[in-house]
Amino acid sequence: MNIKLICKEENYEKYCGMLTKGGFSISDDSELLFRELEYIQKTIVGVDNKGTSRIIMFNDIYLIESFAHKVILHTRDEQYTIREKLYEIEGIFKDNKVLRINKSQIVAIAKIFEVVPQYNSRLKIILKNNLEVYVTRIYLNNFRKKIGV
Repeated sequence: MNIKLICKEENYEKYCGMLTKGGFSISDDSELLFRELEYIQKTIVGVDNKGTSRIIMFNDIYLIESFAHKVILHTRDEQYTIREKLYEIEGIFKDNKVLRINKSQIVAIAKIFEVVPQYNSRLKIILKNNLEVYVTRIYLNNFRKKIGV
């Protein structure tokens, strides 16, 4: 069985050995994830529209959205395709203050510029790069609790 390993660099060999001994093989394409509790991931790999891979720092992320079986990461001026699914992003960056705002979008809380109430029990969010996204009713209470609105 394949497993994806996310941990501190100094612990990688130790965990890799333990998992391999237990019958697992380490693969970045795996559906199963082993994540060290104290590990806080600060980067993610994205592919631009020319097919070039780039390491993206968490501080550069504004929005991550999913549509048509693709996950797109938005920075200030660029877009990248990433391999991770939205639920994986929530787990990977949970300590870095990302927040699911609807079924297909996650925002970086630090990149929110303005929150505008809407008539239909939704909120419009304007990000610092001028992207506009909406918090749907299902995610509204969690958003208000995390943001303090």
